Amino acid sequence: MKRFLLFLYIISGLTLLPVMATADEIEAAGSEISTETQVELNTEAEAEVSAAKSATGIKSFVLIAKLESRITEVWDVGKYEFYVPVYTWHNRFTYDDRKIKRYNELPWGAGLGKRLLDEDGDEHALYAMGFSDSNARFQAIIGYSFFKNFYLDDARNTSLGIGYSLNLTGRYEYLYIPLPLPLPAASFRYRQFAVTTSYVPPLARKNNGNVLFTMVKWAFDF
Repeated sequence: MKRFLLFLYIISGLTLLPVMATADEIEAAGSEISTETQVELNTEAEAEVSAAKSATGIKSFVLIAKLESRITEVWDVGKYEFYVPVYTWHNRFTYDDRKIKRYNELPWGAGLGKRLLDEDGDEHALYAMGFSDSNARFQAIIGYSFFKNFYLDDARNTSLGIGYSLNLTGRYEYLYIPLPLPLPAASFRYRQFAVTTSYVPPLARKNNGNVLFTMVKWAFDF
């Protein structure tokens, strides 16, 4: 093509070749600029993604370190509590009647824990407990719980709490292999006495999960 244009240039005496050369240079320069711009954009995007991942990683590390520190504090200086599970309610809207009739809802058992109120009056606890599960078999659980407390009196004797628990549990049907069980939770406390409840979310569409587990606690001064 260029030879043909050169031939036309020589024959006609026109300046087509320089124009073509200039056009090629402009196109090449534009392509180079476009490539450089794309590289810069990709580099900036990768840097932003990397920074976001680093920030997320740092936040996760800080949260884990803070939780570890709090657990250690509860273990070292927390005061003892005694736990008694009192009721396991299976949601009637998600279970068949035959299942309800067969399941055990009286979780006989007991547990022991340590409790600490932080500088904001919120509650942190460590505990271990054993009880009778829905199939009337032994279930073990250990965990950490946190409650954000809302005090109902100036003396801070009465409070409502909302929070969560992070648990490991072992059940007969799973050969007592420890399984993670994070749960939402709520509490009511008056002085040393407390009632707490946790909700096991649905694990299937029907006849599984959807259980409200309630227990009472008594806090000691040692």
